[in-house]
Amino acid sequence: MRLDYARATQVAATIGQGVAILFGVLGFAYDPLLIFIALFVWFGAAQEANQVQVSRDSEESQASRSIVSRTMSGVPRVSNQSSHPQRRHP
Repeated sequence: MRLDYARATQVAATIGQGVAILFGVLGFAYDPLLIFIALFVWFGAAQEANQVQVSRDSEESQASRSIVSRTMSGVPRVSNQSSHPQRRHP
């Protein structure tokens, strides 16, 4: 089984957050230091998943911009100014 980078990172982040929950529960039961470690792991996993998603969205956006710029290059630009001069009111 082979996953692309974004999907594999999402799976790893979900597993990491599950482990963080486990550490948090164990921290309340045994050692409060585990709560600190759980928070660190939770936020680290969330940030990594978020960064990969933003990077992926940016790549998709860049690809769609290049497609639009290639396909729309022959379309004439329309001016926002009307063909009639504007009247000035005194």
